Amino acid sequence: MFTQDTQYPVTDALVSAVLIGRGRYGSVFRGCLNGQRVAVKVFSSANRKKFLSERSMYCLPLLQQHHNIARFLTSEEKMSTDGNRESLIVMEFYPH
Repeated sequence: MFTQDTQYPVTDALVSAVLIGRGRYGSVFRGCLNGQRVAVKVFSSANRKKFLSERSMYCLPLLQQHHNIARFLTSEEKMSTDGNRESLIVMEFYPH
């Protein structure tokens, strides 16, 4: 299992990322990470505070154990291909 503190190259291991949604704070992709289906929330640099807030919320013990909330796996901050900073939250994928 990945944790918030895991320094894991998410983008290097993410396979078959498909855009499944866009919202106010960024985009959501469905993909596969080490054989596990995942959802990846991508926040732009303009929404870094929202990323930090959401990441800290998912790390709360009660949320990690709640059966109606997707499990947080890891997060990453990196430079995008266009040179802008982006932040990613990786969670277990649950279809609607």
